[in-house]
Amino acid sequence: MLKGGNMKKLSILSLALFSIILLSSCGGGSSPTGSSYSNEDSGENGDGNNGGGNNGGGNNGGGTGTTNITVSVSSGKYVINGVTSGSLSLEKGMTYTFTNSSSSAHPFRLSQTADGAHSGGSIYSLGISYSGNVLTFVVPSTAPTTLYYFCTVHSGMGGSGSISIS
Repeated sequence: MLKGGNMKKLSILSLALFSIILLSSCGGGSSPTGSSYSNEDSGENGDGNNGGGNNGGGNNGGGTGTTNITVSVSSGKYVINGVTSGSLSLEKGMTYTFTNSSSSAHPFRLSQTADGAHSGGSIYSLGISYSGNVLTFVVPSTAPTTLYYFCTVHSGMGGSGSISIS
């Protein structure tokens, strides 16, 4: 018999497979190199923001290779495409835009240290640019295998969320 956590993982896996099949049959949600953006360990599924799919879902259509990711805040934690403190998977050479609806109240940044500057780390800046409330990340080939997102004002907002880079 499946218990709560296993049933939730099975449901997420089913939704992810359905999304992949749907995107494949529609021809959407893929980048020029066939890569996609996924949320492997969050336990929840996002709406995709323009690309559909599993928490981020491919590109914006038209083969731009850019994945749009929504960032908001709920109960003192970052919510990434509808997933609170979820883990993300990004690919080297791809471009990701994180649009932060909470903008200046909760500046969204990346670090090689969990909870960033609040835990003695620093802001990761390679391949990153900012324009207002949008953080654009062109993942460099030298990117570390794991990054963390955090708020520069408040500690703990990234929770257990991490970013795996392949």
